Amino acid sequence: MSRHDLTRLIVLAACTAAGISPSVAGNWSAAGSMLQSRVFHTATLLPSGKVLVAGGQTYDPNAATLASAELYDPSTQQWTSTGTMLQAHHSHTATMLPAGKVLVIGGYNGQSGGLGGAELYDPATGTWSAAAMPNSQRAYHSATLLQTGRVLVVGGCNYNCGTVYTSAELYDPATDSWTAASSMPVAHGFHHTATLLASGKVLVAGGIGSDGEVLGAAELFDPATNQWITTSAMQPPRRSHSATLLASGNILVAGGWNPNDLDSTLSFDPNPQVWFAQSPMQVKRNGHTASLLGSGEVLVAGGRNMTSGVQNTTERFDATTATWAADGSMITARESHTATRLLDGSILVAGGAGPSVGSLASAEIYADASTEIILRDGFETISP
Repeated sequence: MSRHDLTRLIVLAACTAAGISPSVAGNWSAAGSMLQSRVFHTATLLPSGKVLVAGGQTYDPNAATLASAELYDPSTQQWTSTGTMLQAHHSHTATMLPAGKVLVIGGYNGQSGGLGGAELYDPATGTWSAAAMPNSQRAYHSATLLQTGRVLVVGGCNYNCGTVYTSAELYDPATDSWTAASSMPVAHGFHHTATLLASGKVLVAGGIGSDGEVLGAAELFDPATNQWITTSAMQPPRRSHSATLLASGNILVAGGWNPNDLDSTLSFDPNPQVWFAQSPMQVKRNGHTASLLGSGEVLVAGGRNMTSGVQNTTERFDATTATWAADGSMITARESHTATRLLDGSILVAGGAGPSVGSLASAEIYADASTEIILRDGFETISP
């Protein structure tokens, strides 16, 4: 039994003993406002329980790429400024490293033709320092922390996505160095997903291909052999979807776009490496977030629907029954926001783009019955 399964069973048992259904809709509450409105930013949970929000773009009043960073403290529900990045970044990645620093890679730096390098945030000092320059500068890529402690960076594209990359590389925090990894069989540009499996392999799926086509292609990277394994393709192809590792070890892919919003969902079974259809969501959406809850369910929040616009709707997937149920609506409709699971199991949603005001500074917190049990009984919450 995995640690995910054990935690889920403990939470379910505690909910049952307390007479609480873990599937009862959760509640959203305001979590203050960031010091700066942001979209295409990153949000990273620190070991202290605080959340580092870095970079992004603001549309209020003019589009500007941001070098600023700030911290959210759940204990005080306050946002405070922290050190400014060495470069502005949007559409970048941020990865929590085992030693406690945060690695920010690439994205656009706001200059004509400009792509960002790499830098490190030290929570102990609140300062940024330069990291070694990647072999390829890129935006809209993915960065995945491997079980070895190295970071796998794949895909993405150059300025304005004129070239979509098949290349992949590995960052070693111990030596502050980059090495080339085997190239992917298919170029995966913006809005693909990369998900670490329990086996240590990484599944890369969907996104935009080298000719601008929406991809169904999916490949597994094996760090032990430095090889890519082509799996069966997603149907239908999609970009701007979400991918969430379930307690079972399967990956849930939800929504996306191709060439319209999708409500379809799929599960990837790593053994025998096949996709199978799941029940569709209640709302078609892309640019949403998906968060694993303490109950083992998946909360999908926000995004955009071409018919009804930017969403404040949410829904949750129960892997046991393979069904979706509507959940409590967010206070603010948003897309391209971040969702971060806090140490108490609640979900912090921050920023993004709203229906009419461009980038948002507002933030809010989701809590449900499983959060209540974790808070009361102090169970460990486990990040996927």
